[in-house]
Amino acid sequence: MRLKNLIFCIFALSALSTKATDVVFDIHAGASIVNTTNNYITPTFERPLTNQPGDITLYTCVGFVGGVGVDINNIVGGFGISSGIDIMRRSMRVDWNNMYFEGMPYGEDNSKFIFWSIPLCINYNFKFPEIEHIFVPMIYTGPVASIKLQQRSFVKAPSWVFDWKVGANFTFFSHYKLGLSYNIPLTETLTFDSKYTKNIKNKLHYWLITLGYQF
Repeated sequence: MRLKNLIFCIFALSALSTKATDVVFDIHAGASIVNTTNNYITPTFERPLTNQPGDITLYTCVGFVGGVGVDINNIVGGFGISSGIDIMRRSMRVDWNNMYFEGMPYGEDNSKFIFWSIPLCINYNFKFPEIEHIFVPMIYTGPVASIKLQQRSFVKAPSWVFDWKVGANFTFFSHYKLGLSYNIPLTETLTFDSKYTKNIKNKLHYWLITLGYQF
C-alpha cells in the first residue's frame, strides 16, 4: 500500500505541475555496478573463527536497472524535481575462503537482490540556447527509497533500504538520454547473524549507468 501511494504521489505531482516550463517522461535501462563495504566481524567465543582484517574479500558485481522517470524542470530559477520508479538487481560476492571453521574454509557467497527503487531528487538544468536542441546537461541529488521484492542469499536484506543519490543526465537531440549516478547507502543493506559469527553488516555502494528515451 505504501508503494502504491508513493507512485500515485509522483504522478499526481507531475500532473499538478503543468505550469512548469518543462515536464518530461523517459524510459531507461542499464547496469548497476555494486561495491560492498563490511563493518568487520565479531566472532562468538563458542567456536571462534579465524577472523583478521583482510580475511574477507569483497568483489565488485554488475547487475541491471530499468524503469521510468519524470523530470519537472525549471520550476524556480532552473531548479526542478526528478523522480520515477526503477526495478534493480543488486549483487554481492563475498569470498570467505580465508575464514576457517574446524579446519575447513567457509567458502564463497553470491547474493542477488531485486528492489523497486523510487528516487525523489532536486535537479538543475543547464541551458545553452545555442546548443540546447543538441545537448542539455542536468545534475540532481536526493534520497532513494527501495523496497525488496526478492532475494537469493543466506544473508538478510531489510524490506526497505535508503540511499542518497548524486548524478547527472545528458540529453541529446531532445530525446536520447545518458544517465550516470552514484548511490551512497544511508542504511545497512545486508546483515548476517549465525550461531558462530555475529554482526556481519554490509552496505552496498553502487553506480548506475543508463540509456533512455525521453518523451
